[in-house]
Amino acid sequence: MKKALLTFVLAVMATGTAMAAPSIAVMDPQWVFNSTDAAKEAEKQIRAMAEKAQAEIDALEAPVLEERDQLQSKKGIVSAEKYMEEEAELRKKIREVRADVQNIQEELERERIKLLKRVRDAVDAAIEEYAKDKNYDLIIPRGLLLHAEDNVDVSEDVLKIANKKLEN
Repeated sequence: MKKALLTFVLAVMATGTAMAAPSIAVMDPQWVFNSTDAAKEAEKQIRAMAEKAQAEIDALEAPVLEERDQLQSKKGIVSAEKYMEEEAELRKKIREVRADVQNIQEELERERIKLLKRVRDAVDAAIEEYAKDKNYDLIIPRGLLLHAEDNVDVSEDVLKIANKKLEN
């Protein structure tokens, strides 16, 4: 991927003698994304939701773990048949708890994706808007380059636009 992009950029630059040189900028899209006020707020919300989900999971698991411990303590006391019946019932409860835990985790992931999608869409729109407003032909992610001067990095400007878009 990096080689293909670099080859493309070099090819475009090499043909610059026949046409106008392209206007190129560099930015760090991950930094912009993480630096938006909305992403920081979303991370706080995600952490709070994760803590709540973990509390729900702990509440679901605690009785089953206690029942497992009680069953294990009965192993030599009750008949083998009774032990197997209780163990089968416990396995059923464990499967139900695991299904509930999976549902909680999936819901948490859906919420995380929903919160962060809004930020991702705003950052993408900010990049497009900035490129059009400043007449850039290419904005290349900084991570794909070996070197770029700081004066071609437009991350701060794109961040300002993204934050404005996310205020609404």
